[in-house]
Amino acid sequence: MKQNKLLLILTILVVITGLLVSGFGLFSSTDNTSFQTVNQYGDVIKMSGDGVYAHDSLFKASVFRGTDFVVFFILCPLIILSLIIVCTKNTTKSIVMLVSLVGVMFYYSVNIVFGASYNNLLLLYIVLFSLSTYAFIVGLMSIDRNKLQKLVSQDFPGKGVYILLVLSGLALFGAWLPDIINGLILNRPIELIEVYTTEVTYVLDMGIVSPTIFICIYLLRNRNGLGYALLQVILSSCGIIGLMIVSQSLFQHLAGISHPIPVLITKMGIFVILSFFSFYYSIKFMKAIKEEKLRDESNL
Repeated sequence: MKQNKLLLILTILVVITGLLVSGFGLFSSTDNTSFQTVNQYGDVIKMSGDGVYAHDSLFKASVFRGTDFVVFFILCPLIILSLIIVCTKNTTKSIVMLVSLVGVMFYYSVNIVFGASYNNLLLLYIVLFSLSTYAFIVGLMSIDRNKLQKLVSQDFPGKGVYILLVLSGLALFGAWLPDIINGLILNRPIELIEVYTTEVTYVLDMGIVSPTIFICIYLLRNRNGLGYALLQVILSSCGIIGLMIVSQSLFQHLAGISHPIPVLITKMGIFVILSFFSFYYSIKFMKAIKEEKLRDESNL
């Protein structure tokens, strides 16, 4: 079980680095005020001017801090709890849960390392990105897919899970694709490009996450063990990202940023609803996995 030992070591390092990155992002302050600048497209952009995200726009800085809040106070503690469970119980179920949470950290690390403007945390961003990438890969490799397939109840997943997955996969395109199409029609960049060169979330959600969801559906239909592993990653990601959206909205409100009602419905309300059902089915999925000890427990 050398892969499990490596997974635990990598995950401990991921938690430490994740706490540092999110903690500095959330609590750092230089007491500077926001300022305005003109971006490469001639638009006037209000910048944050404070803390780690001083050179990010006020809009994005509040998004990053809202995300940092969830990572620091929810995601990292959940990973620590999962680590404890893996070390004490050492079951397939506990490994699946741990890997799914590491997958959420991987998503966070990609967004921050490629999305935030350059700041003094760049080396930490790179370390977190590297650690979470390899921890996620090693984690998926450590799951015995054939055993997982046998441990999951025959009646899972039901129709509700498939409906949730399809809606989640389509929602990612429904939320972001109109912005890109509108920009193409008007022959200008997307509305909130601000001082950035691209929108990392759009790339990840439409280019990787949504296709992964539909691949997961295909694998589940064929009762492939990898499909079950991906399912928990997707459910955990959708659930925690929903919490991030709520936190981001609160931090934006505190920064004096308001959103039109249509945006609140299409880009926040829908994801929050999907998040609720993701948590619901995540719990059901965990209950559907029978408890069974992994081999060579002493090697952990």
